[in-house]
Amino acid sequence: MQSKRSLLIGSFDGLHLGHQFLIEEFKSESLNRSANPSVLTYQRHPLKLIKPNLLNYYIDSDEKRITRLSKKVSTIVANFEEFRQMSASLFFEKLTKSYKDIKYIFMGHDSSFGRDKVSDLDELNSLNLDLEFIALPKYHQFDVSSTILREAIRDGDLEKFYKLTSRDFSIESTVIPGKQLGRTIGYPTANLYVDPSRVRLPNGVYYGHVAIKKLVYKFVANIGLRPTIDDDEAISIEAHILDFDQDIYGKEISLRIDGKVRGIQKFNSKDELMKQITNDVQYVRGIDV
Repeated sequence: MQSKRSLLIGSFDGLHLGHQFLIEEFKSESLNRSANPSVLTYQRHPLKLIKPNLLNYYIDSDEKRITRLSKKVSTIVANFEEFRQMSASLFFEKLTKSYKDIKYIFMGHDSSFGRDKVSDLDELNSLNLDLEFIALPKYHQFDVSSTILREAIRDGDLEKFYKLTSRDFSIESTVIPGKQLGRTIGYPTANLYVDPSRVRLPNGVYYGHVAIKKLVYKFVANIGLRPTIDDDEAISIEAHILDFDQDIYGKEISLRIDGKVRGIQKFNSKDELMKQITNDVQYVRGIDV
């Protein structure tokens, strides 16, 4: 008997509980139909082509978004540019030529397809594509969406982020060379590359944990502006990793944010800044987490 494939299509930015529920329902309904479930997502988030100048928006990098999905379900990664100008009918015709075993297309409550944004189940099932379109139930315990998740991050609401995703908020990025000003005042920092398109926490000093070479360290991080050091509006992420002094330039690290120490302050001198950082580090050392 020829194998059958079922497909769920989406971006899944942030992979919140609504996404997770949808994927589990999709897998269960696929099993009921003896079909192999696959999610189709895009190599780049579609909005990066449609609105290339969006700032403070995406929850995950494309790489992280795809990695999260792949851990949940078999994942097909497509190039959105190939499909961007197609109608829904042409989109699915092309898709079924590439994947001849597709028999079922599952839909979330806000799914739409093609440049004509077809979302009506009856209309889709009338396209004579030898496909069956099936609606999946919506997560019903509380309201959750990528938009709500972005708002939680922008508000610095870490508890809400956890409620919406069942995971802690983390910042993954590459350590890049900085001005090494922290080292001159006794607090060297790992400076992380800031992608301006990614949604970010409010300006502030945060604490948390970072794993490096299988060891876990506490850190204190300035996220956002540096008013004592710079007069411009440049956003930075600088983490002082406690009891750590190794070269990690070029390495990707993940800062798990556990909480906020304080807001951003402008000090009259570097000496005042150093005293405050000393207080911040002592405070974080005393936190039993």
